[in-house]
Amino acid sequence: MSSPAASSPPSSTSAPHSSRLVGLPHGTQIGTPSAAVAGASRILALPVSRAYVGLNDLAIDRGRTNIFEAVTDGTVTEVRDACTVPFGFGGLTSPDAGDPIPCRLLIGEMARVSTDFSFLRRSFHRDARNRPLEVIVPRLLDALAAARTRTPDAIRRDHDELVAAVDKMTTAAEASLLDSRGVA
Repeated sequence: MSSPAASSPPSSTSAPHSSRLVGLPHGTQIGTPSAAVAGASRILALPVSRAYVGLNDLAIDRGRTNIFEAVTDGTVTEVRDACTVPFGFGGLTSPDAGDPIPCRLLIGEMARVSTDFSFLRRSFHRDARNRPLEVIVPRLLDALAAARTRTPDAIRRDHDELVAAVDKMTTAAEASLLDSRGVA
């Protein structure tokens, strides 16, 4: 797992480790490696202030090529279901952007699992280039609000579209990895 920035809340991978972090000034944030996901219910039994599933760290820990698999394989939903504190995952960019997974699909999934917060993706600066934040941020907030008002059929369609996009991305990444290794 990459080391957190100085202003980031501490991360944890187990309940015993979390119990040592409780009460620190910035609160406690659940780390994202597999051990933290597996122990989420035990960690969340502690007085934590929020929980966040960092998709990149989790994919690295699992040895996966696609950071979005945890969104579609039930991992994010499982952790969310264990939460009684504000919960977040992934990252956002401009609602009309997002590559390889469109931001609108992540917004839909965030609404589907009742996410309370997220962070801006690394690609946000690229996607926001030459566009004022005063325009992009309200659009992002409007997209989040609209996603929360979708019909059950629209939620299902958006989720299915996200699953298909993640599966396509995973297949392409695995094929590229095999090709780079000279495996036919």
